[in-house]
Amino acid sequence: MQVLPSATYRPVVEKAWAGLSGIALQPNGLVGWCQPPNGQPAPTSANSTSDFCVGLWLLAGTEVYKMSAQ
Repeated sequence: MQVLPSATYRPVVEKAWAGLSGIALQPNGLVGWCQPPNGQPAPTSANSTSDFCVGLWLLAGTEVYKMSAQ
């Protein structure tokens, strides 16, 4: 089911996924550059991660996969 116009939002999603998969995902498999789960902005680094961040990365990947099948 398509909710938003693909012509407008697909390039944005593709650019975001390129950042998530090319920058946040480290060569060793760590998902970095994650805000801490305490709800407040904090400095991050390539090694900043949490279970929540990995889960959100997997959810985003699932949606990008579903979008690519359309």
